[in-house]
Amino acid sequence: MRLSALIIAMGLTLFCTAAAHADNAPRIPVKLFGDDVTEDYEGCHFALWQHNRHPDKDRYSYIFYAPIHDAVALPGWMKTGDTVHELQRLDLEGDDGTLDAHQLYRNAEGTLNVIMDINRQSREGDWLVIEDAYLTIIMDDRFPFGSKVKGRMGCPSKTGTLANAASVKKGTLPGDPVTLSGPETVESFDLVPAPIIRHIRENLQENCDLDRVVEYANRYSVSDAMSLWEIPCALYARNTSSIFFTVLNEQPEYFVSLFHQVEPGSQQADALEVINASVDPETGSVFSYNFFGATNSCGVYEEHRLRAVEGEAIELHLAEFRQKKACDETPLNPEEFPLVYLAE
Repeated sequence: MRLSALIIAMGLTLFCTAAAHADNAPRIPVKLFGDDVTEDYEGCHFALWQHNRHPDKDRYSYIFYAPIHDAVALPGWMKTGDTVHELQRLDLEGDDGTLDAHQLYRNAEGTLNVIMDINRQSREGDWLVIEDAYLTIIMDDRFPFGSKVKGRMGCPSKTGTLANAASVKKGTLPGDPVTLSGPETVESFDLVPAPIIRHIRENLQENCDLDRVVEYANRYSVSDAMSLWEIPCALYARNTSSIFFTVLNEQPEYFVSLFHQVEPGSQQADALEVINASVDPETGSVFSYNFFGATNSCGVYEEHRLRAVEGEAIELHLAEFRQKKACDETPLNPEEFPLVYLAE
């Protein structure tokens, strides 16, 4: 609250000072811009445009545009007349994953000040969408300029823009989150609970040949009584696969195979194998990806979360699913594939 009050107070001071010297002054010649300023930049950004325009349809729509690099916003651009100004944010940024309601920007010369009021925002897929915002622009010896704007903050996919963000399927994760400690890596299947190894050899041999993988396994602690085991299952030309089990530490004959949920609407059945798995113990997440083409330009990326559900059971539930179908020979990190499904 103190930060917001400080920004508002500074804004009012700037506004009143400018107004006092601008009774007969000309208006600020704010100019909308597009790729004449942003050029060929198509990466992550925080942008605001005139409320009755849209950058996907109008050549000139932006009133403010700040590229984002490595999760850090660079100086923003604003155009007045023929001049493109670089604006630095003066107030401290919050860390709750949303845009601060009040923000203050200024150019290096101190001649241009911008107060941002973000009134309404929501998340749509990978984007924070600004549905209602207002800019107050102040320049020396000119009458303050106000503009109603809309905007967004996030990273565009290689295959679409904000227009397809609304098509992202939404879901809800059941149960309660599960966190882990570990991993503890063992280098012999003799150190894995024997009932699990026996089950794999007797029932899963067709797709999970333990004789053709390096002997190792990862153990994570779920609680004092229960562990999560990750067992290597297959080694393909470009990928590896794993299967996961929960087991009671003192009664290893009581184990459960964890199925890997497919995305809603898929005609495929839930699978035991997880392709290229990695585990984040802090969030109880199991990440996986599978490239379809040789150029790493298409495929799927998934995040599953361990959840404690009714009956004291632990299950893997799909939290995020991304897919890029077009193999256009442009390599892309799987985490940047277009978002298809998100559960929270």
